[in-house]
Amino acid sequence: MIKQVLDNGLTILIEELPDSPVVAVITYVKTGYFDEIDRLSGISHVFEHMFFKGTKRRPDPEAIAQETKALGGVLNAGTGYESTSYYVVAPAEAFETALDIQFDALTDPLLDPEELARETEVVIQEAHQKLDSPWAYSVEKMFELSFDKHRIRRWRIGYPDQLRAITREDVVNYYSERYSPQNIVLCIVGGVESGLALQVAERLYGAIPARTLVENPSPEEPEQVDMKYTRLSGDINQRLLHIGFHAPAITDSDFYALSVAVDILGDGRSSRLHQNIMERQQLVSSIGAFYSSYADAGIVTITAEALERDGRKVVASVFREIERLVAEPIHRDELEKIKNTIESDYFFDQEQVLGRANRLAYFEALGDYKKSDEFTERLHAVTSDDIARVAAKYLTVDRATVLEYVPSGEELPSYTKEELAEASKEAVQAVAAPSVVVGSSEDHLRRAVLPSGAVLITQMEPTSSVVGVSIYFKGGRMCENPDLAGITELALRTSLKGTARYSAEDIARRVEFLGTAIGTSNRSDFFGYSLRILSKNLDEGLQILFDVIAEPSFPPDEIEKEREALKSDIRRLQDSSFSYASDLLTEIAFKGHPYSLPDQGREETISALTRDQVAFWHSAICSPDAAVVSIVGNIRVNEVTKAVDELFARLGKRPPVCVVMPAVFPQEIRENVIERDRAQTAAALGFPGAAADDPERFALDVASAISSGLGGRLFAEVRGRQGLAYTVSTGSHVAASSGMFVIYTATSPENEVKAREAIFAELMKLREEPAEVEEVERAKSYLKGSRLISLQTSAARAGSLAVHEIYGHGLDGTKEYLEGIARVTPQDVLNTAVRHLNPSRYCLGVVRGKSS
Repeated sequence: MIKQVLDNGLTILIEELPDSPVVAVITYVKTGYFDEIDRLSGISHVFEHMFFKGTKRRPDPEAIAQETKALGGVLNAGTGYESTSYYVVAPAEAFETALDIQFDALTDPLLDPEELARETEVVIQEAHQKLDSPWAYSVEKMFELSFDKHRIRRWRIGYPDQLRAITREDVVNYYSERYSPQNIVLCIVGGVESGLALQVAERLYGAIPARTLVENPSPEEPEQVDMKYTRLSGDINQRLLHIGFHAPAITDSDFYALSVAVDILGDGRSSRLHQNIMERQQLVSSIGAFYSSYADAGIVTITAEALERDGRKVVASVFREIERLVAEPIHRDELEKIKNTIESDYFFDQEQVLGRANRLAYFEALGDYKKSDEFTERLHAVTSDDIARVAAKYLTVDRATVLEYVPSGEELPSYTKEELAEASKEAVQAVAAPSVVVGSSEDHLRRAVLPSGAVLITQMEPTSSVVGVSIYFKGGRMCENPDLAGITELALRTSLKGTARYSAEDIARRVEFLGTAIGTSNRSDFFGYSLRILSKNLDEGLQILFDVIAEPSFPPDEIEKEREALKSDIRRLQDSSFSYASDLLTEIAFKGHPYSLPDQGREETISALTRDQVAFWHSAICSPDAAVVSIVGNIRVNEVTKAVDELFARLGKRPPVCVVMPAVFPQEIRENVIERDRAQTAAALGFPGAAADDPERFALDVASAISSGLGGRLFAEVRGRQGLAYTVSTGSHVAASSGMFVIYTATSPENEVKAREAIFAELMKLREEPAEVEEVERAKSYLKGSRLISLQTSAARAGSLAVHEIYGHGLDGTKEYLEGIARVTPQDVLNTAVRHLNPSRYCLGVVRGKSS
């Protein structure tokens, strides 16, 4: 590890990872929304949008994106309350060029006025998109209510009129004042030689002249002494409830104990809020807690989707759980669970170069990158007494802010702030205090067909501390019909809610004690389970996972809870314009086929499913001869093979539950449109794609990379030059018997048709003449780099191996994919565009906004 502070004040951090094929470069600027005066609220984000939009050496606004794509790199940026970061992750051999691009963007931005005007409109569309997200909108409105002075209370992305008033001179001044070298951390992590990397970085960044940093701190927030409360309504389906508490800054010694307290309250299925308020009382369909802490402020947020119509009951139950932290001793297992979670999160972060780089830069900005290790140690040192003390100090009724966001027109019990506070205090007083409080070498990639018919793939990685496990079964959703829509999802969820040996609470507690969680996947052609766990905990983790698969008990009360939670998720999806537009698209693109059914089913079918139907379905579809198991990490191959073989011996073979039908994309134009009271219109435009085993999928992926993302044709034209959409991206619905090429847009309602016309114009160019060789090679490099970047974790590699096996891509499906991409020519792209991207043959799903 190297740390070097240059004469101009800029800090360089370099961590060499010799075995990594990729490298991350982060430019971490210690400035964000908190550093903006009110008139320029949102300018940090506006400048972030301009960062990669042209320099004197690279004057074309798309040049940086295109050059990065050609390297096989991924480029992005993000603006936070206290920082703005810009990063590239690229193949290690492209390090010097990637660093030069970051340096050029940082030191010589053009800030073209016309480009600034376009990007400002893009930011405004982004703000509209946030307004259409019920959760994001209501959380920020709660922040606004909670704080009187501090800048955390502002709508951080800015408002349209005020954003449009920002001039180029404002942006130049902000850059000059806040982007001074002493306010910047450059972090490089990955497969680079650290000494050489330092030389290159010093040569470039050492030439930046020193500048005075202009400080502009946020006003201080007075102490809150009384509960705050409001209720908002909107075009939503769920009742959202948020409770916020002013909390200490990350530099405060109480930060560590309060972080553990918040995790005990609301992190995971075994947390107190989840178990007591969601599972036992069934007042909510989801609930959790998180702690956002900054250098001079912090806020704890408890957020829930309420089933109970009287919000007082939910809030009172939350305060009852908080008071239990104060009044009752915390069991050692709860503390140990949090410590395992902290340790797991730390190692999970280390698996990807970008995660390591972000962590180092963040802690360096706080004072020293070495605080990363200190941070973990201090969290481990927290005691039960510490938790009781901080909960009593910070999580009180008088320090709380409560915001409800409910569907318009719904008649709900009304009450005043004083009545809400009184109900909460009564709940606190009802918790009886105890009389005594006590403290508390080779790749080793193998494929085997087991006697049961299951396929087991293992990849031994001796140096890894983390093991990834995927257990997938072919079938599931592709066997559903309209009367069973959602049964696979419900079966998956409820299989985690009890086995012959463990209750739902036992499973949640035992798994989270190991610092992990059992994940589920429910795709078009397969479903299953995944686990990401420290190698030292693998045996116990597999034992719990195998019990969930082989012997789920499906308790009727747990099925009812998950039924309601799933129905809430369906309603939440309908509040998400993009997800809903995608469902509207697949509904008409694959009409009459199981692919047309929503991923999570429909409320009416979920309501009608019985416990026996769910249990039978899970038993029928978890058949050994349909199973693929992949395990990647520091494992004992013979032992895991024996364990997996024993699992499938417990299952026994099952008869198939369906005959798979081919899915055929329609020959005509079909549209599926709904209108909502939204500021934006979300549209999903689908064309016939390629099935998972179709060689044409390679050329379609290259066409997608040419069209989408930073530097892509659609992005550059529809968002960049014409400013018609905030979001314009492409994706693929890839399945066993069919596929779909999808283009997503988020526009203001008045620009919906114009944006689509612009998209069709760009598609016609793909159909009429071959793309330039350079453009195709750039897209291929991007796809290669993206694939390598996506496979950094053992869990990702395990999942990829299993999916490739299911779709018949061979043991090394990644190698096959990269070779297929490498073979694509400009003529292949043109031929594929002619066959697939026909403007007279498409399907369209739209959630249409009504207001601009």
